[in-house]
Amino acid sequence: PFLIVYVFYLSRKYSKQNVRYRFTLNGFFREIDVDDLREGMVLASSRFWDGITKKDIDQIRRRHSRVMIKEGIPFAPSMFVSFFIMCLFNLA
Repeated sequence: PFLIVYVFYLSRKYSKQNVRYRFTLNGFFREIDVDDLREGMVLASSRFWDGITKKDIDQIRRRHSRVMIKEGIPFAPSMFVSFFIMCLFNLA
């Protein structure tokens, strides 16, 4: 039940914005305008979680109008810990 409520909450939260989101097995991605790029964001095409620099942003603005960036899932470690505790005390 918690997972269903959480997915419903995420879908309502992100459907209100004029931004496209994509959930895949490889991660969570967001498509944004290049005007909204900031230092430290991670491009979806990047193999590593290294953020982009101002120099990279200038090059991207010349070539593209929209880009996909990687999004991390906040509180993922705390979800794992709480699930482990639930299993430990037979609450699941």
